[in-house]
Amino acid sequence: MKYFILTIITLFMLSCKAKKATSSETDTSVAQTDEPKAVVLDMNYQQPKENGNFEILNASIDGDILTLEVSYSGGCEEHEFNAYFNGLFMKSMPPKASIFIHHIDHGDNCRSVVTETLKFQLDAVKSPSKSSDYTVMVGMNGYEGFLTYKY
Repeated sequence: MKYFILTIITLFMLSCKAKKATSSETDTSVAQTDEPKAVVLDMNYQQPKENGNFEILNASIDGDILTLEVSYSGGCEEHEFNAYFNGLFMKSMPPKASIFIHHIDHGDNCRSVVTETLKFQLDAVKSPSKSSDYTVMVGMNGYEGFLTYKY
């Protein structure tokens, strides 16, 4: 009888350890996109009614590339991120431009936390009347404040 109880306890403890190792391995994953996508310039762009939940953990601009580190819940379906600019600049010094980050989650109901690095080419955000030595402050949904874009 002692051996039976000892065997059950041992099996229970081993299954808990295996379960913990498996869940910690699948709870977070990191994806990285090397080739930047273009920010889409669409004068008639309207924000969609639904936008998948995501959080911008970090944002920076290096040259003409906007880099975002985002986090979202998922892991079972491929997620898409696109960036849109409606061509409007706020009349401020320096001018401000708002980019809309659209997250398409394809109905992914999984609960793993995924961290992904996104890159966007900012050529669409350049003012057509200013060719060089110009500064635009870039803001986006999900990010507090503005980033400085000098070109």
